[in-house]
Amino acid sequence: MQTDIRKIALAIVTSLLIFSACTPDNNTTGDDRDLFTGSWTCKDSSKSTGDVQPLYSVNITKSGTADTVIIYNFYNLGGNTSVMAFVSGTSIVIPSQTDDGYQMSGSGIHSNSSFTLNYAARLGNATDNGVAIYSR
Repeated sequence: MQTDIRKIALAIVTSLLIFSACTPDNNTTGDDRDLFTGSWTCKDSSKSTGDVQPLYSVNITKSGTADTVIIYNFYNLGGNTSVMAFVSGTSIVIPSQTDDGYQMSGSGIHSNSSFTLNYAARLGNATDNGVAIYSR
């Protein structure tokens, strides 16, 4: 009987060692926001300009809840201007909100090492619809 207990214990320990060694080799934390956080260079084109604006820097940081990020310098309005966005998988959504007088909203998808964001920025009666491409 003692031999059976030892065999079972050995089988359990061996199984635990085998399965604990089978962790993925990627460095993801399981937090979808990691795809979006950090410093980005933004290439922006919109209805009002008709062509691509000069590149500008954007910083994205995690915020309190598990799916929320803050995008600083969104729409190139300056470092103190920010919008809150929700991240789920490779998708990002900016719900309608106002900062610095602009009402902003948008959504986008992360692919490879960049993401594309379709947005609307409204100031008064003028709405600017555009596409921003964020890359590292």
